[in-house]
Amino acid sequence: MRHFAFILYFLLIVVLGIATFVESAKGSSFVQEHIYHSVPFILLWGVLSVLMIFSLWKKKFFQAGPKILLHFAFVVILIGALTSYLTSKKGMMHLRMGEPTFQFVEEGTRRVLDLPFTLTLDTFYIDYYPGTEAPADYVCIVTSDELRATSGHAEQDSSRFTLHASLTHTISMNNILTHEGFRFYQSSFDEDRRGSWLSVNYDPWGTGITYVGYILFVIAMLGVMIHPKGGFRRLLKKVTSDELQATSDELQATSSMEQKDIRTKEGRGILKKILYPFGLLSKNRTCLSLVTRSLSLIACGLSLVALSTFAQETKKLNILSLEEAEGMKRMQVIHHDRVVPLNTLARDFVRKLYGKDSFSGLTPEQILLSWQRYPGEWAYVPAIKIKSEALRAKLGLQGKYARMVDLFEMTGGQVPEYKLRAINATLHEQDNSLKKAVREVDEKVALVMMLERGTLIRPLPEDGSVQPLSKSKVEAELLYNRIPFTKILFMFNLTMGVVLLIVDKVQVDKLTRPCGTNPSSTCQLVNSSTKLLFLLALLFHLTGYLLRWYIGGRIPLSNGNETMLFLALCIMLFAWAMRRRFAPALAFGFLLSGFALLVAYLGEMNPQITPLMPVLVSPWLSLHVSVIMMSYALFAFIMLNGVWALCVPREAERLEVYSRLMLYPAVFFLAAGIFIGAVWANVSWGRYWGWDPKEVWALISLLIYAYPLHKAPFSWGRGTKRFHIYMVVAFLSILMTYFGVNFFLGGMHSYA
Repeated sequence: MRHFAFILYFLLIVVLGIATFVESAKGSSFVQEHIYHSVPFILLWGVLSVLMIFSLWKKKFFQAGPKILLHFAFVVILIGALTSYLTSKKGMMHLRMGEPTFQFVEEGTRRVLDLPFTLTLDTFYIDYYPGTEAPADYVCIVTSDELRATSGHAEQDSSRFTLHASLTHTISMNNILTHEGFRFYQSSFDEDRRGSWLSVNYDPWGTGITYVGYILFVIAMLGVMIHPKGGFRRLLKKVTSDELQATSDELQATSSMEQKDIRTKEGRGILKKILYPFGLLSKNRTCLSLVTRSLSLIACGLSLVALSTFAQETKKLNILSLEEAEGMKRMQVIHHDRVVPLNTLARDFVRKLYGKDSFSGLTPEQILLSWQRYPGEWAYVPAIKIKSEALRAKLGLQGKYARMVDLFEMTGGQVPEYKLRAINATLHEQDNSLKKAVREVDEKVALVMMLERGTLIRPLPEDGSVQPLSKSKVEAELLYNRIPFTKILFMFNLTMGVVLLIVDKVQVDKLTRPCGTNPSSTCQLVNSSTKLLFLLALLFHLTGYLLRWYIGGRIPLSNGNETMLFLALCIMLFAWAMRRRFAPALAFGFLLSGFALLVAYLGEMNPQITPLMPVLVSPWLSLHVSVIMMSYALFAFIMLNGVWALCVPREAERLEVYSRLMLYPAVFFLAAGIFIGAVWANVSWGRYWGWDPKEVWALISLLIYAYPLHKAPFSWGRGTKRFHIYMVVAFLSILMTYFGVNFFLGGMHSYA
């Protein structure tokens, strides 16, 4: 019976995964009708729930309090979802200003349903961020009137009712109207702004039942963590057992000076073996000196070549003086729908065009303002980076950079022909990569055209309608722009992570113990240095993150780049907290945070701190994202722990204990993050679960990682090595949830 239950369990995971790709190909309506709302899919959940309860009863798990409550809560959530599916009504309601409406169109069936009251749109407006065209909120003010039936009117219109008890309500993003069991959400609006579309949701039972399930689940999760006979407490005791402490004390007590000297020599020998190939401990100092001088000469030569090339291209180029450009950098302008110093706009402009913050020793302000003043001369500067080799070939370019004149062709002395338009017209539908390259370059050309026409640089209005930044905020943003926090840190963290893992691997091979638990003087020096460097890196990253928070006026969690920054912060904080119990914790922390920061850096080559989308202006945002990111940080540690265990088999059993210990909070954080997201979705969109691809893959990840918390029913799932392999492969579901959905599937979470 238990085997059959887990077969259905994995079948469900497969079905959910396939459904997301079917949705991408066939659309949401198709997959909702043929999979998510189909009878076989509902039966699959039902049978799995019954088998789960039966298995628990048979094994007498009812004596284990929190464990049975956890599974019971899961069943309650499914019952709530089924109740919502069977009894709820959802649809859309269109309001026009001054026209009472008491009907809405049901979703799916297209039936017109009546409300027991009318809604009249009094006004609709868009609230913008000050001085910008970025919407901060969509607001409609409506009046509700109770309907009472009147005799003698059988026709289906409002004449069969009389109106009573008028009430005025405000509906906006994350501010819903709840009236007589119906909930209304701002969804869209008419182009003339005299009409509004509201999402309607009537779910008198399902939402409440599901919320009860969420609460029970959270209580059960806490119970599992603190239950004295639970798996988590047993693992915790195993980690901190007296036996491990006695072993450590014995090792330290038996470490005589002679042993220390031997190990010190061995440690130094190991370090020499590691550093010698890189020339850091070369015995031949003459050779090292020659290498250093050669590298310096090469670097200088490359710099001179670059400068001479630029000088030849721009020998008649007018360039704004450095003093004048520096004097303009603090001028406040409107950029990306917020007030920023000109330095931010100039930096983004140069990065967008050239792929770097500056070129040939010119500051971003010099480039931006010089191009604006002398567009004819700057049209001959190769400053527009074209990544696609195929597009460069079509444009007849030799290098990676194009001039503005290279993108236009004179035809008879009249209006120049835009080459990209002609190229795009010849492309076929399957030429996606080339089309994308054309769009990227076209965006750069549009940016230059805006600059030349005077619409890119938008000073603050003189009427005082836009409040300028304080001096401290201007200086904070200039500091943030000047220091490449992400670039510095990802390079440093990745380097430190790789070096420390190599050192630990060599120590394990030679001395049978990693540096984190080795009492030799060399290892103690390595440990102390590592802790100091890690703490400095953590403080450096925290400084950059807090600066971004201060500059944007909100917690940086609204897009993929910012969530990766937060993930790196979570990883580093967790590694620091685990440093005493888990020897490779700091090495893992360096490496994993380095990868997260690398992803953030690749995505922020044009970093923008922009106002939040209206739907994201919610207190649920920071809570939802931060809890999810903490779970991802733990899963990343477990994955790397598995890789390390496979590389160092003698440590596999000890590392399995740590992985299983981290698995409990990781799964519970992920579940809590999903529940918080569901509540937020219910507040914002009127439904707590919509089978969006990101939601589905989060659920898949939860199911995949919940499996090792159970006793493996199959022989292939048992054993230390197989556990580590499973945890390494399982991390692919996290990568799919965070990256894959955005790149391959899309959905409502595509901005995340």
